[in-house]
Amino acid sequence: MKKIGFKTILTKSLAALLVALMFVPSLASCSEEQDIQDTIIPVYTFYGIKGEGTTDEAIRAVELAINRILISRYTLAVDLRLFSEAEYEEALMSAMEDVEKYEKGEYSSEESLESGDDDPYTYTEDKIISMLENGKDFKLKAPRVDVVLCKDSKHYFDLANSKKLVAIDTTLENEGKVLSEYIHPTLFSLAKIGRKTYGVPNNVALGEYEYIVFNKEYLEKHKYDYTTMKTLEDLEDYLELIKTEDKDVVPLLKAGTPATYEYLFGDNSPFYINPATTTSGEATGRLYGTFDTSLFAYIIEDYATLIGKYNSLGYLPKDGDSGKDFAVTFIKGTPADIKALEEKTGKKFEYAVYKNPVATTESLGTVYSISSSVSDTEVTTIIDIIVAMFTDEKIKNYFYHGVQGEHYILDDDERVQPIKNESTGNFDYVMSNEYTGNVYLAALKQGENESTNDYIKQINLAAKLSLTSGFSYVPKTYTVGDKTLTEPNYVEIMQEAFGDAVHKLSTGAYGFIDYDEFKVTIEADLKAYAEKIISAEYAQKLVDKHLEKNDEYLKSKEFLDQVRKEATDLVNEGMITNAKTALKNEFTKVVKEEMPDATAEEIDAAVASRITDEAIEDYISKNFSQEEKETLISNRMNILINNVSASISKDYKESAEYKNAVAKYTTSSEYASAVAEYIATKGNDYVEKEFIMAIENQIIAETESLQEKAVEAVELAIKNFNKEASKAFDWTPAEASKNLDVNSYSDFFEKRVEAQYYVVYTDPDAKK
Repeated sequence: MKKIGFKTILTKSLAALLVALMFVPSLASCSEEQDIQDTIIPVYTFYGIKGEGTTDEAIRAVELAINRILISRYTLAVDLRLFSEAEYEEALMSAMEDVEKYEKGEYSSEESLESGDDDPYTYTEDKIISMLENGKDFKLKAPRVDVVLCKDSKHYFDLANSKKLVAIDTTLENEGKVLSEYIHPTLFSLAKIGRKTYGVPNNVALGEYEYIVFNKEYLEKHKYDYTTMKTLEDLEDYLELIKTEDKDVVPLLKAGTPATYEYLFGDNSPFYINPATTTSGEATGRLYGTFDTSLFAYIIEDYATLIGKYNSLGYLPKDGDSGKDFAVTFIKGTPADIKALEEKTGKKFEYAVYKNPVATTESLGTVYSISSSVSDTEVTTIIDIIVAMFTDEKIKNYFYHGVQGEHYILDDDERVQPIKNESTGNFDYVMSNEYTGNVYLAALKQGENESTNDYIKQINLAAKLSLTSGFSYVPKTYTVGDKTLTEPNYVEIMQEAFGDAVHKLSTGAYGFIDYDEFKVTIEADLKAYAEKIISAEYAQKLVDKHLEKNDEYLKSKEFLDQVRKEATDLVNEGMITNAKTALKNEFTKVVKEEMPDATAEEIDAAVASRITDEAIEDYISKNFSQEEKETLISNRMNILINNVSASISKDYKESAEYKNAVAKYTTSSEYASAVAEYIATKGNDYVEKEFIMAIENQIIAETESLQEKAVEAVELAIKNFNKEASKAFDWTPAEASKNLDVNSYSDFFEKRVEAQYYVVYTDPDAKK
């Protein structure tokens, strides 16, 4: 593992010595053996989460071990303020409120010193060590919140958007630069909110692979190569074969997720992103409504309709199929999940990567941040605590496992074995890996797989950064005087209106049409379509034969000469018109310069006098070569010949001869045979096309209804909020409409979702 170098330690030690000298009243009155332990040690708080059963005594012991290192290396100490998972968020917010009250002069501490105690607020190294050795806690002059554990991405975004955290981008480029060697760069990208970073993310797997998993038994039975099937579309022939040949087998147990598009708010999102690029080649996306068919319904056309087709054809499971064998499924996770499926089913599987991991904002695990209540100068010092947690194995393992011999022992394989308290039968120190700094630095516990971290690193190397990362939808807060109102979360309102609709879309529930029944209902349409095609083909043959009879005339010298003369005249007329227009523009400019005081009539007359036949001929000769003229004449001739052919065809189609021939053919046995053959050979193509269109139309009808319901819910919420704001802020309805920038669903989409998304990603359609 990478460790802090000697140079860094030396620099910190020198800094500590200089600080110590600052506290010496006079060099002349001091012993040359003045101990650095007299240096005042600043104490910073760390708000975090402890496991169930963790005792205060155990926390003090860990604090002691960690602070011995921090004091020596950084000349600072940390006060661990740990709470249970259930208590943590409330305790943290309460502490932050205390800091705000203190800063406003509204907070007073009622703590009193015991007689004979030293000032508990001023700490030296000796005092800290002695205090912690005796199991006592830190006492600070003022409430403080310094390092904050954000338990997940939502907690992190909520705190940052509430301005509870400080941006640390500059600090990461300087004092925290070493962290880039320990943390995957994509994690730092995910930790950006807008374009700022508010914390140090822990190392976690950046998403999951999604695999197409094939039952090996059926691959071998049908001699199919699974490596040729990499997309949902690739599966179609194989699924049809399974459906036909293996009657009691579910062809496709579960469909994969959309391969290209991303949902903006997770799997139940009212919006999705279609990847795009800006004119400069920057990766970005366009936003669309998941069920808004008035826009480009990519999800419906490209994905949901295919799933609906598979469901309609009986490839997906039906009621009563539970427990049946299956040929194909999709799995998110790791090869270990496929191995577990083999053990559960007793089957063997082959698999191929369907989608590489996508690193989304939800991929963030814990994030270590700094409270916005600390000063700018303190940020550069406090970052050392986070650096230590991510780079120092000793600090990491003290914080995670506790003190060796007291909270755990090492077994013969150097694996951590926690120790139970003999009197209570419980473990005194229980912590989660992700809550105690860099997970990669943790010593392994008994039973843990040492290859887990390697697999996480493999995932992260393959991961693609999501086009949702860094984006956070934030409802707007309005403040008028001393009154504050926050608008409703319209995204959540839409999600509630949708229910499980997005899930149903991905299972084909909205696009189910019984294929056999559909074929029966479309028989008449298919016959009519076939008759139309066969009649049209026969009619065209009649027209072609008639034109062949006129072919000699159309190719004759007399006809072609006539056409050439007409084409040449038309081309000449066009060039003359072009020349007159160009010369008029040119001469008008010249005349205006020569006759600045002339009237419009005088200018027109002067210009007309200069546009002579000679000037026109001269312009044409300069601007049109003979080759260009011939090309124009040839093109015009083709148009004229085609017009004549069309006229001959039109006249023929209106003749009794043509009509009688078509009528005779459409009542013949030959015609009936041709129609039947067309239905037999090409009818499936027509049925397939109409079938897919019917599925898509059914999905659109369902989703349009859902979209309408969601829009109505949003607009009702907007209306109610306007009333609430009018009452709270004493506005008239007109003033509320003017002062609140969201007054309709389209306002919400454009001024909240789109506007906030394009703070993070460049709008590909923005005009430069």
